[in-house]
Amino acid sequence: MAQPAAGQVMRREPTVRRPAIRSSGMSHSRFYLCDLQVHTPADSQQEYGNVGGREPNSTFARQLVEAHASAGVEVFAVTDHNRVDWYPVLREAGDAAGVSVFPGLEFSVQGCHLLAIWDRTDDGYRLATQFLHRLWKPGDSPFAANGDPRPVTKGGVVELAREAREHQALVLAPHCTSKGIGLFAPKVCRNSGEVARSGYVLGFDVVGNPSADVLINPRSEFGDVPPSWFISGDVRSLDKVGTRAIYLKLGSEPTVEGLRQAFLMPETRIRFPERLRSDWGHVAGVRFIKDPAPTWPRLTRIEVAGGFHDGLSVDFGPGLTAIIGGKGTGKSTLVEILRYVLDAGDPIEEEGANNRRHNFGANAEATVDFVDAEGDRYEVRRSGDGTPAVLLRGEHETGVDVPRRMAVRVFGQRELRALGRQPDLLRSFVASQTGAEWESLASKEMEVLSSLRGLAAEMRSLEADLAHMENAEGDLTDKQDRLRLAAEKGLADLVQASKDLAARDDAIRTALGWPNKVSSAVDNLREVLPAPSDPENVELPEGMVEALESLQSAVREGLTGLAEAVQSCKTRLEEPTRRWEVEYEDARKRLARELAEAGFSQPQELEKLQREVARLEREIAALPEKRQRHEDLSNERTNDLQKLASLRRAKSRMIEKAARSLTESVGPQVRLRINAMADRTELLRILNRATKGQGIRRDQLERLSRIAPMKLAKAIREGAEKIQELGCTATTASKLASLPPEVVREIEEADTPDDIRLQIELGPPGSEAWTDITEVSPGQSATALLALILTSGTEPLVIDQPEDDLDNRYIYDEVVKVIARVCENRQVIVATHNANIPILGDAEMIIALDAAADRSRVLAAGGIEIPEVAASARQILEGGDAAFQARQRRYLAASPD
Repeated sequence: MAQPAAGQVMRREPTVRRPAIRSSGMSHSRFYLCDLQVHTPADSQQEYGNVGGREPNSTFARQLVEAHASAGVEVFAVTDHNRVDWYPVLREAGDAAGVSVFPGLEFSVQGCHLLAIWDRTDDGYRLATQFLHRLWKPGDSPFAANGDPRPVTKGGVVELAREAREHQALVLAPHCTSKGIGLFAPKVCRNSGEVARSGYVLGFDVVGNPSADVLINPRSEFGDVPPSWFISGDVRSLDKVGTRAIYLKLGSEPTVEGLRQAFLMPETRIRFPERLRSDWGHVAGVRFIKDPAPTWPRLTRIEVAGGFHDGLSVDFGPGLTAIIGGKGTGKSTLVEILRYVLDAGDPIEEEGANNRRHNFGANAEATVDFVDAEGDRYEVRRSGDGTPAVLLRGEHETGVDVPRRMAVRVFGQRELRALGRQPDLLRSFVASQTGAEWESLASKEMEVLSSLRGLAAEMRSLEADLAHMENAEGDLTDKQDRLRLAAEKGLADLVQASKDLAARDDAIRTALGWPNKVSSAVDNLREVLPAPSDPENVELPEGMVEALESLQSAVREGLTGLAEAVQSCKTRLEEPTRRWEVEYEDARKRLARELAEAGFSQPQELEKLQREVARLEREIAALPEKRQRHEDLSNERTNDLQKLASLRRAKSRMIEKAARSLTESVGPQVRLRINAMADRTELLRILNRATKGQGIRRDQLERLSRIAPMKLAKAIREGAEKIQELGCTATTASKLASLPPEVVREIEEADTPDDIRLQIELGPPGSEAWTDITEVSPGQSATALLALILTSGTEPLVIDQPEDDLDNRYIYDEVVKVIARVCENRQVIVATHNANIPILGDAEMIIALDAAADRSRVLAAGGIEIPEVAASARQILEGGDAAFQARQRRYLAASPD
């Protein structure tokens, strides 16, 4: 497929296209600012003023809703005492303003106040009305003559809470410690502990006595079950709207089931605004948040056209997203598509790459939307044909590589195991935690290595020249000695005359050859003619043609003159050349005769010897310069090696710091241990390759590989005796001493990165037994690795089946807690069969996949509070029903189900 032109966005139409599957249920759960106790003018203690009387009216309803909207409150429950009739007008006003209003009721039983809240539907309002009518006998009024609400006289707190729940209400305890009316106030509810542990009342309001013991030591009332604390405004005036609202995590459409899930999972779904910390920071279990909007980098959406997932269109939650489905529904394929589109590296296992190519081929295209660390939104598109991803901001291509804007860490099936088995992968993972600083050092290291390679290439060439010249230098010395001996026999003058004649002949012949070089240059210049002609149908700028033609004319004239000058020169040289050849031949014969007369046995060899000496002297004339250049390069290389060593030490310190930080974050049972710059794998590989076939024992090379590379290289240069001092045999030392210079340089540059070990603590209480994960069971290894990757970094984390090799009990007791904590400031996307991860980990988004024929489909998507999503999770996931029951039990001592 052709590459798109610069600035052009590549688009591809798949062979099969279905409409994207989207609905309101596709959006993830998120935090809403909520107030679950709001009164109307019907309340006898209202402070709204003259707002049209106690009866429902649309004018005040709009005013009340608009006040909540202005305060940022997106959800509130209208909870008048003993009446629910304001709900319809408030719901209508809320729908118009984008505020979700729930029908609710506040009532008093045995002196204790309770809130009951129903779904914001016609059926919810009907159930609220039915429950209200059951609280009093026919003919009895819920209000006293002065308009004050009357308490319910039948039943107790537990019974009324149970009955409200049977009417599908969410039951809460408002102002729990307020004098005279609070569940935990002195002398109000004698069985408050039974109520707290009953499971019928799900939320407990902190308002009342701030120093009440139950707020600080809830075990006195709740036992082992942690309470779900909340706070309500108990609003009775417009200036109080939103002042005590809290954040509840609900679905895309707030429902009473969403509220119920929030109170079942307060650790992940209830947050007090940070501004209330000074008032309620002492309450056990309450968690605060300044702004619930995610600020970390995250994927927001994927759409696929073509291939197995053709038509897929789903959102991702900013925290935990779980992709579920049976075997063959494409969970792993979706993980590999994300990895591929976001250019997040290659799968460790070839199976992952094959999966992607098979199910997302050349005719498929995927689009992934994401928000980077600065909060900027991007879109990346990539087809399955291997062409690079296209990163867009708005509709404009950025020209930036995707990893520069969104780094995503992906672990496919079984890749966690590989992280534990392969030291280079573990080292790369730890290094990735250091971010841009590591990239800067790595970039500088590559620059130095590139410089060293350039120096090595020039030094190899110089060394070849020097070796040749040094051989010529020895040959010259021999020949000069022969000439010296001839001179000592009285032939000095003849030898010098013969040498001068040879030198003069050599110089003259060099001069006579120059006109031929000029003639060749003239021929080469002719080849550039003529000047380029006007391209067809192309108009050249004004003046360009004339300039070219002027140059062409000048070249033609110059060539004519040069050719004539060369020919003239050659003609003029013919006579001097002839005279010189006669003169040279006469002189040569005369010297040969004189040499023979002087007793030189083979006078013709003297001329040859003199010519060889002259040639060799010219040849080695550059030897001092080349030796100096080699020395300069060696000095430059020494400086580069020092820079390289400094950078690698800095990287080692950075790895050590990252490992320490990871160890601190991962918890007391897992740790990283660093043996600084101790991995000698590369050095041993170089030694093995360089000595292959020479019969050197492996233990000898392993011993030498423990020596610092620069120290080992220095010993090799100094000879066998120095090598032997490092702890090897004389035979090994002799063979290493003969290594060529380029191999010694490679040894000198060998990287010795940190040796990183991941260990898990397996000792009994009171003692330590740290064990390398390569020596523990698969489950223990997976435990350490999963804990490590979950608590590292802020980039989105995508994991395919993190439960592999993990004991389900460990997932229940530990993994889901870690995931919940991590997902407060990091996005985690998992493809899983294990119900505990999405259900007890409280996934904001569950994507339930199914497959028919050769295509996947989305059964349901959204938060756990959506009935279709919950039903799919129960049906698909291993142990789905048990996980839902466990979700209930985690916060309720005795579930009434």
